[in-house]
Amino acid sequence: MKCVYPYYAYLYRVDAGVTSEFIKACWHAHIWDWSTLLFNRHGEYNAWDEKWHADFEGGALPIVENTALSFVNTGSDLILSGAMLHALSGDETPLRWACHLLSRYDQIRHPETGLAGYQ
Repeated sequence: MKCVYPYYAYLYRVDAGVTSEFIKACWHAHIWDWSTLLFNRHGEYNAWDEKWHADFEGGALPIVENTALSFVNTGSDLILSGAMLHALSGDETPLRWACHLLSRYDQIRHPETGLAGYQ
């Protein structure tokens, strides 16, 4: 997903379980390193192990490796989906991860201009 922003409230009303699994699958497909939230815009939708309960460590910035394509337009979809899953289900875990990912974009702001990065 890249700037897709599905209408999660409607999808959740149609099928809460499938929508929840779809959001979790998106996160698990795109996140390469849960401790730093390094992700790639290209998701690998293979079988995945539950990582929602991993520890977030943050770490040094920038959080981008040469091989990762962690564009903000994918991060924004992940952030929205995590926040919406919390709003719809009441589960605090996806909101916590959404806030962690949002904090990474805030941390890479230029100290003088305040401008954030795109990748």
